[in-house]
Parts: sequence; C-alpha cells; structure tokens
Amino acid sequence: MFFNPSCGLCLYKPKLTERVYEKLHAIDPSLKPHGICCRRNPELPQGAVIINVCPSCDNHWRTRYEGIRTLSLYEYIDRLDAFFLPRYDQLTLTIHDPCLVRGRDSLYDSVRSLLRKMSITVREAPYNRDHAPCCGNSFFKRKDSAGAFCALDRCVLQLPCENVLTYCLTCMKMLSLGGKRPVFLLDLIMGEQTKPGSLDIKAWHRALDKAKWQDDKAFRYLESQSLKNTERK
Repeated sequence: MFFNPSCGLCLYKPKLTERVYEKLHAIDPSLKPHGICCRRNPELPQGAVIINVCPSCDNHWRTRYEGIRTLSLYEYIDRLDAFFLPRYDQLTLTIHDPCLVRGRDSLYDSVRSLLRKMSITVREAPYNRDHAPCCGNSFFKRKDSAGAFCALDRCVLQLPCENVLTYCLTCMKMLSLGGKRPVFLLDLIMGEQTKPGSLDIKAWHRALDKAKWQDDKAFRYLESQSLKNTERK
C-alpha cells in the first residue's frame, strides 16, 4: 500500500504531509510513500493500492489507470482503531462535499463518521453529498471568472454555518473567498488550524500545474526516514 499526499497538500502544509505519513507508518510499517502526481502514470505494479488525500486524486486514480486501486485517507483512517482522533465537543459546522467525489457514498459516510468520532456537531446543508453545488472552481478552470463567482454565491448561500468542513484544498480556498470559515478535515484530524493562505485561485492552479512535474521531492525525506526506521528493526 502507498500513501500519496497530493501536490496540493505538499504545497499547503509540507510538515503536515510528514506528520500524517509518520503517524500512518507507525501503525503500518509496510506503508510506502508515493509522490507522483495523479495526472501522470503512477509507475506502480498492477494491484497496487494508493491512499489519497485529494478528491481530484481520488477521481484520477480511480478512472485513469487500469490495475491501480485507490482509497481515500478518510476511509482508511475511519477503519483504523489505532489512529487517535482529537475531540471538538464545542464545534458545530456544516459540510461541503466536493464535485469530484460524486457517487462515492463510502467516502461521504467516512467523513461523517470521523466527525462523529471527534464529537463534532454537523448541520447538513439542504444540498449535500451528490447534490452539493460546485464551489465555482470548475468555472475558473474554464477562464470564466463571472461564472465562478455566481457558482460560489449559490454554494455558500445554502450553507447554514459559518464553519464549513471541506476535504478539498481548492474548495477550502473558494469557501474562504466566499466569506465562509473553511475547516480542512485533515487539519481537524491532526489538531491543526486551517490557514487558507492566498486566495488567488489562478495562482493556486499555476502552482498545482508546476508541482505536477516535481517527482517525489516532498517525499524523499519521508522515504529516507522509512528506510532508517526499517533498518532499526
């Protein structure tokens, strides 16, 4: 099994990438790092399983490459009794489900299961899961800024809470642009604050496109640490 943190997570919080991998590797020492972008051939053997962190990665690994299986990190953690989860008894939020995981009922269920395990109160939006409206990012990709902001307005207007849980980093930035307070699920799981950073979505897209060609750079440290840990045993 391989853990791929996505280009987005490596850009957002490189140290969080390391923390997550180290925690997963402590539970399952056979877990290996994998840093090739989902938009390129994964260069893995038939039957390999990739744990993904990103809805776009989940979609690409699932549909583009024969013989490769993938599992969301949130589905994986939800199954791990040994993975400690913090508690947030006073936190109430709503969930924005990303477009790219439509039809992924098991992922929707795992996200909500993890929130229950962390004692978080959830107020579901009228349109959720497969019916959740697009955050507007798809319009930016088509260079339609006006359409993007119209879609964003429709998205945020139906969200009942200021705190909005998302498990997509681009949605996180879009929700912040729309005036909401996004909460990134992996930040919650790892006890960190969500910091959307720059809200220049076009610059974010450029950074993701550049990261596509940076093979494993963020993961070389992790791979060396894995080898060291294996040698000690």
